[in-house]
Amino acid sequence: MGSVGKNRLHKLPVLNQDAQRLAPEDVRAFNANSVLNCIRRFGPVARIDLSRRTGLTPATVSACCRQLEELHLVEQAGIGGSRGGRRPVLFQLSRTHFFALSVDIGVSETVALAVDLSGSVCARLTAPTPKGVAAEGTPSLSVPGEAAGQGPGGLGPRQAVQLAVDLLGRLRAQLPPQAVTLGVVVTVPGPVDYETGTVLFSPNLPGWEGVPLRPWLRDALGLPCWIENDANAAAWAERWLGVGRETDNLLFVLVDAGVGSGLVADGELYRGARGTAGELGHITVDMEGPRCNCGNYGCLEAVAAPIGLVPQAVREIRKGHPSRMAEIVQGRLEAIDPDVLLAAAVQRDPLAVSLLQKAGRYIGIGVAAMINLFNPQLIVIGGRFPTAFPDLFPAIAATAQARAFQALAGGAKIVPSSLGPDAVALGGAALVLRRFFQQAPGSTGGAGLDGSAALADKATPFH
Repeated sequence: MGSVGKNRLHKLPVLNQDAQRLAPEDVRAFNANSVLNCIRRFGPVARIDLSRRTGLTPATVSACCRQLEELHLVEQAGIGGSRGGRRPVLFQLSRTHFFALSVDIGVSETVALAVDLSGSVCARLTAPTPKGVAAEGTPSLSVPGEAAGQGPGGLGPRQAVQLAVDLLGRLRAQLPPQAVTLGVVVTVPGPVDYETGTVLFSPNLPGWEGVPLRPWLRDALGLPCWIENDANAAAWAERWLGVGRETDNLLFVLVDAGVGSGLVADGELYRGARGTAGELGHITVDMEGPRCNCGNYGCLEAVAAPIGLVPQAVREIRKGHPSRMAEIVQGRLEAIDPDVLLAAAVQRDPLAVSLLQKAGRYIGIGVAAMINLFNPQLIVIGGRFPTAFPDLFPAIAATAQARAFQALAGGAKIVPSSLGPDAVALGGAALVLRRFFQQAPGSTGGAGLDGSAALADKATPFH
């Protein structure tokens, strides 16, 4: 990884300190950070506009831009239109030196992304999420807690670590030689203790309970690494990169194999007391409902998530209901899974379509409850299923609007995700970028602008 030079700024001051009492180097760092974040939000942007937006003098802005260019944090993006004098130089974030990585471990697919400082995807890799226990002699990482790793019929965390390490190694090989990796976020479907990076329990990944994923990955990668819940990451993706950029109170509803939600409150991820807020899929919607993978009965996920719809589909087919799903699995009904259900729905199979539309109404009831509880400005519906099967969105949105307390529902806008099926992985990378921009430029305990591996890997989580 290349060095970015010796010209470094000092650690950023606390933003509410009296600037008149700051040392000159702290003032310069404060100003440079203001300019950098203004370029992040509004670039490509001219120096005169940076001066207007930050309140800094044109001379100070010019000095900051020179310094940020020397650090390879920003670059010139061409010439703007004339405003009566010399046409201005435009500045944007650098796209060639700093990168954030993420891995989304889903129930059926694992996605790895590398993004530049602007959040643009530079490299993307996917692999099937392993379904079974590793065979005898399969190469894998030697990590502690092996007994916690292997669930019958499901992905073992040891395999997940190996897969993540392999994908990240291949991603980094695609980056330019001078690239500095700012950090890695790995997302999982289930509640996470974000202080320690422990996966508390993942109902749809058997065997995942009390898994110390962050220490395993940190030791294997040698990079700053954090673990995040998938729906939280998706919510932050929309807040940082998507339709929620100007929204301080946002709810993201993730419909993949399971159902989850992430909350942004007052511009920050809302986590609750233990960091596990937003488990929408595990509110009870049917007192006499089926058993959920979490161990409870009648959860929204058991009734309406794709992983809960599969047993319903199998029962209807066994009753004699014709379905494309049976054809896809060549009569092996035990092979029907959420992916088969989705493929059949996309092909307009009546049974699959009917099940998903009914599920959308149930999910809409859950969303209505979230509207009543949290009063968000914006509700974003995303995940693989709403993306591939657009009929799901109107079923969710119409029911949520009809069932929510009307004094609140009128002010809540419900929209589909703007980021497609990669919203979770993008959110992981966006969390790395958010941390970087809070500390950059040049924090000695943070961004690693001397060419080292970037962010300080302390126990501090994302806030």
